[in-house]
Amino acid sequence: MSREAEPLSGNDKLALTVIYQKGLNLAPILDVDFGYRYPDVEVIFKIPREETVGKLNSLWKLGYLKRELCATVMKCPKCGSYKLILRLQCPYCGSFKLLKGNSIKHYSCGHIDFEDRFRRDDELICPNCGKKLEKLGLDYMRVGIWYRCLDCGRSFGEPRELLYCPECDKNYEREELILEPVYSYAIEEVKVKELLLDIDLRKLEEALSDKWITEIPAKVVGESGIEHTFSLALTSKGVVGRRVFIDIEYATEYVDLYVVMRFFAKLTDVKSGSGLLVGIPRFTEEAKKLAGTYGVKLFEGARFLDIIGEVINYLDSIFKEKV
Repeated sequence: MSREAEPLSGNDKLALTVIYQKGLNLAPILDVDFGYRYPDVEVIFKIPREETVGKLNSLWKLGYLKRELCATVMKCPKCGSYKLILRLQCPYCGSFKLLKGNSIKHYSCGHIDFEDRFRRDDELICPNCGKKLEKLGLDYMRVGIWYRCLDCGRSFGEPRELLYCPECDKNYEREELILEPVYSYAIEEVKVKELLLDIDLRKLEEALSDKWITEIPAKVVGESGIEHTFSLALTSKGVVGRRVFIDIEYATEYVDLYVVMRFFAKLTDVKSGSGLLVGIPRFTEEAKKLAGTYGVKLFEGARFLDIIGEVINYLDSIFKEKV
């Protein structure tokens, strides 16, 4: 499997960043029409259902996603339909006219039949030999669910199982069906740094290199003992380095207030009053109000490149305060 680096579209970079930052596991859901779907992928990548599997496998081959087998589904070997109906067939005459019920075996004559065939008022009478069944375990036993064919009249414990495809109007043995593996996907963290650098963070790092030491991404253990991940951490150069933590949050439409809450909680735990939160493409009004209450500095724009100048100017002002 080739994992050579290939350029990603801006939409794919954005989608992968959203998956990483939200910690999403892209799990399929079973669907009667299509076998399975990835609704999160349809929304995040903004692609139709039929393109999701190809997109996920492409990103997996490139190393941006890891996958794990989570299920297997069966489909018709002729038309590929997942709409299969289980049909039970008499193993003796081939009829599909079957009944099932709780069955009893009479020890004395060995007859097995449905319990309702034994029952006469409040008694159990063997329909084969006519003897009365007195005590469970002594002269009869319950054998569980059995089937009876209405055409040939025979009883049996295991009917023949066939799967019927309405599209082809054909019955198939289980062994004839195509067994298709279904995977769940998650971000491959070893590629996260490369991915984040690809989203214009390298330009920010270069612009700040004379004043700041940059860590992308940054993992910091807070006073609670929990390890927090930031998009990047900056340490000012000098005798007493000041740290600034930055998170860049991506959303398909709006970055919500819960992102602000999480960021503020992380800053509080790592005992840092210096942090700024970037929202691509924009924050909700509720998120902006909450950020104002918390004193969290926000930046927003359609692309990070559009606001990189504002971020640099703000960081310069923090650096001058230190000096």
